[in-house]
Amino acid sequence: MRALVFGVVGLCFVLACGDDTNGSGSGGSGAGGESPGGTITVRGGVEKGPLVLGSGVTIAPLDAALAPTGALFTTQTASDQGDFLVTAPPGLAGLEATGFHFNELAGELSTAPIVLRATSVVDASNPVFINVV
Repeated sequence: MRALVFGVVGLCFVLACGDDTNGSGSGGSGAGGESPGGTITVRGGVEKGPLVLGSGVTIAPLDAALAPTGALFTTQTASDQGDFLVTAPPGLAGLEATGFHFNELAGELSTAPIVLRATSVVDASNPVFINVV
């Protein structure tokens, strides 16, 4: 329950800091003009073990009502440390990672894939992480 309250409060802070006051959602100005096409290179990592090389990562931009805009930006983890790079528009986004992870207790790969989800503000200056916490 405590984690839910912290999550809701954190989401409220994120939404309060938005700069999309005209509600344009996807296809906006690029939030700072990172590139003419309105996209940036997003760096990040997936941690639950970590997810192994080749695990799928998807970024789905969200509008002001937290609804997906319909655009999807996909990539795969680049190493067994779970790191990834993807080109996507800046702003609030839903992130999803699917794959096998290294089980630290057993010292081996998981026997089934897992799916981890997160919501984050995507920008060029800060990496995003998808993890269990």
